[in-house]
Amino acid sequence: MSTRRTLDLADLLRALCAVQPDRRPGSDGNHRAVNLVADLLRDLGWQVQTPQFPVICWDGAPGQLTLAGRTWPVAVSPYSLGWRGSGPVHPVGSEDDLGVEHAAAVLLLHGEMTTAPLTPKDYPFFGSDRDTRIVARLEHSGAVAVLASTGSAPELAGAVEPFALIEDGAFLLPTGNLRETDGAAVLEAVTRTGADTSAHLDLPARRWPATARNVVARRGPQADRVCVVAHLDSKPGTPGAIDNATGVVVVARVAELLAAAPAVPGVELLLVNGEDHYAAPGEMAYLSSTDLTQVRLAVNVDGVGYRGGPTAVSRYGPADAVDLAPLYAHGLVDGPAWPQSDHMVFAMAGRPAVALTSADLATVMQDVAHSPHDTPDLVDLDLLEQAARGIAALMLA
Repeated sequence: MSTRRTLDLADLLRALCAVQPDRRPGSDGNHRAVNLVADLLRDLGWQVQTPQFPVICWDGAPGQLTLAGRTWPVAVSPYSLGWRGSGPVHPVGSEDDLGVEHAAAVLLLHGEMTTAPLTPKDYPFFGSDRDTRIVARLEHSGAVAVLASTGSAPELAGAVEPFALIEDGAFLLPTGNLRETDGAAVLEAVTRTGADTSAHLDLPARRWPATARNVVARRGPQADRVCVVAHLDSKPGTPGAIDNATGVVVVARVAELLAAAPAVPGVELLLVNGEDHYAAPGEMAYLSSTDLTQVRLAVNVDGVGYRGGPTAVSRYGPADAVDLAPLYAHGLVDGPAWPQSDHMVFAMAGRPAVALTSADLATVMQDVAHSPHDTPDLVDLDLLEQAARGIAALMLA
């Protein structure tokens, strides 16, 4: 296998991170990223399709809450409806607080209600009876909007503070989030002035039906194939360099390496669109159109290239027999289990899967992921080259 490179990894990384507004599914930036990658893979000789599917697209701006002469900033939840109006603020510190009258009120969730993000109603891979119950009670509470006083939840929400308690394009009420210190100040103001004191809330946002596309490139027989996957989309408001433009760059480099190989087994390159979308629409579209029993091995690339440390690999599903020596030979190391990305789509279906991510994933999630700080200057391009060479060697072994 030749390792000659004509693909400029830095240019591709910068181009993916520069699309506007970002790579949220359904947006102009997302479509430009899809076209860029699809054209690149076609130029490398791959058979490329870009199947389309419906999504909810969204746009929003910072909001604010004004009560008793003070104003606090509000982070509008991604995929929230927009709203502007006035009403009393009703604190909700437990599920029991949802059992009283809240007609025309703005609910302020805090305490045990806001320890972790609530599972979206349409999320297909995981459910929570508690979250389902709370969401239903909120929607039927008679309230006009929901605010949440939240801190950080890096494992689930990345480096965003306050994190969005509700990120769900199917949720029926407008929703936003206050920093914990601001939430405490609002609670104090409500206690001081009384629960009937009117507050003014502005949540500038809108959502609308749109379409997005996966990028699927194939070579060789597909009945016993290796699928190399990376998610192409990003969260709203982030350039998405480590999460996950680097994964797309690695897959593109794998495509170039395999295009130069004299004999390649069945390969599918899947740039899936929607891993960072509340309903995982790209994953669901892919699953509805493929037979996973024909996937011999899935290799997921997500969050690689963070400078200062190696790339980690971990196994999922019945992958114990997979020989990872070609990855180790290219500088990858064993890492801890990480069940929060697209490899789990395959593992849950009983297919062998491995995941590549940065060994210092905890720092990525704490300081970088899903935030405006996730920029190309954080990326070590040599790590991307090593990962791509390791994956190509694994497939040709």
